[in-house]
Amino acid sequence: MLDRSKTTFHKTQISESDQRDLFKVVNTMCVAKTSRVLPTHTSPQVLANEFAEFFSNKVQKLRQNLDDCTPCDPECFDKSESSACTFNTFRPLTDEALRKVIMSMSTKSCPLDPLPTWMLNVDELLPVIFVVLGYFS
Repeated sequence: MLDRSKTTFHKTQISESDQRDLFKVVNTMCVAKTSRVLPTHTSPQVLANEFAEFFSNKVQKLRQNLDDCTPCDPECFDKSESSACTFNTFRPLTDEALRKVIMSMSTKSCPLDPLPTWMLNVDELLPVIFVVLGYFS
């Protein structure tokens, strides 16, 4: 009886949810709750002061280490080698090459997306993408 009422509750919750709420419902059902673990402390004020002291010391050590550093010799970096590569020609983009690039991308989506990625038909979008790419070339 308890299982049946839980199932009914969850079915109702899922069927009445929009995409954002559905994510929250599924997340609460599937993800284990984690509790925040703080270091042992006698009072919240003492803990806060220990955190403040820790980070102040950390920043102070970083600053000291930076002050002790010697600047790099500018001649260490030969910039002439980095500009040796140039692009003189480009191959035209083909339907198949563009399709391969699109299909290799991950199919992640966000609850705020107007259309989930898995619903897209790549073959129908290719001509539109070519028009957009042609506009910018």
